[in-house]
Amino acid sequence: MKRRKAERSQQVTEVSEPGELVRLYDEDVSLVWWRLPVLPDAEAVLRREPFVWTGEVGAAGTELEALGALVESASVLERARRLVELHSALFEVDAVGVRVTLTQTPLCPSFHVSRQHCQLLTALAGDGTQWVRGPLYAVNETSAVEQLPSAAVGWFKGREWPDIMPVAHRSPAVTARRLVMSIDLL
Repeated sequence: MKRRKAERSQQVTEVSEPGELVRLYDEDVSLVWWRLPVLPDAEAVLRREPFVWTGEVGAAGTELEALGALVESASVLERARRLVELHSALFEVDAVGVRVTLTQTPLCPSFHVSRQHCQLLTALAGDGTQWVRGPLYAVNETSAVEQLPSAAVGWFKGREWPDIMPVAHRSPAVTARRLVMSIDLL
């Protein structure tokens, strides 16, 4: 007998290498995350002028060169390119939608579930994305809030993923600067 979405578990799985990202396809996994080292020039990048960069990026990530003038960081560009390549390979697509934002205000201050199939979220610098388990309608001030470490990458299943109860997520409610990258399927 198939369980309804509301009765499904919401496993959150940490992986230690790219080959383990296929755990995302496990039936009850709602979030897979990978701890990466903080970028060596993260603090310098956070002192740049705030910006938003968006683009359709091919699987090789070459279009990310346009981001270079905004971040002035080879390590940010290399990390972004690597994540585009991984996300594209994981879903066997030729291009993805990328958004990179340097901000001091929460981009998504309320808990929500992505409308996408699966969204990659990472704070390339600054505080990581927060999430709570349980159905979105049950999220309240007593919910246990968990948070990705800075530079960690999360693959959050969304509403379009069949037969899964996604975890609700948000930006941390702080006013510290963050360099946030999201990758969506087109």
